[in-house]
Amino acid sequence: RHVRGEVRRARVRRVALARAAPRERAPPPAPPRVLGARDPGAGRAQHAVAVGGDWPLQPRTLRSLPETDPALYDAAATFLQRKGIPQPDVRIVWATQVDLEGDGSDEVVVAATRVSVQDPTDAGAGDYSFVAVQKDINGTPTMVELSGNYFPQAGDFVAPYTYGVLGVLDLNGDGVLELVVTGSYYEGAFTTAFQVEGDKARATDPGMLWAHDE
Repeated sequence: RHVRGEVRRARVRRVALARAAPRERAPPPAPPRVLGARDPGAGRAQHAVAVGGDWPLQPRTLRSLPETDPALYDAAATFLQRKGIPQPDVRIVWATQVDLEGDGSDEVVVAATRVSVQDPTDAGAGDYSFVAVQKDINGTPTMVELSGNYFPQAGDFVAPYTYGVLGVLDLNGDGVLELVVTGSYYEGAFTTAFQVEGDKARATDPGMLWAHDE
């Protein structure tokens, strides 16, 4: 009985000490990192994306390319011809070179826009706006479209979109870079994250985020 009593008291002391010991608190989550930009096409639309986590958002370096790069110009012209614009007026507004997948092969991200009319609800013949990625697929440079609209003929009240790139970022920490694409038209704007897989681009979860102008 004496031994059992001592064992019981020792257990009680251990429980009391465990309860009295300060608990280690988990470190607070990293604050979200916010990236924002004003859409140069719409002039008034503000886009932003917030990313939680502490991994590097850009694990690989982006290298800006001149909008007048001859090879990029020719690739964009061929792409627009395939979209039905026979003699495109190529106007590249942004281009960068980066290894999206971390496989040692660089891709080129390009945004191009041509707007020839003042009314934001109309489109002129040959107008367009698109974001695409040029990548090597089986030894062939291929343009993979993320977002775009094209107008071989003029159109009234067609509400054309203007597309741009907010960022090229690793949004989920997997080492693969996603492309944050913005779009805007006369009464609203949206932001979508894309991942390029082979010759296809898919919108990542949660997909498209809208902002509407009243």
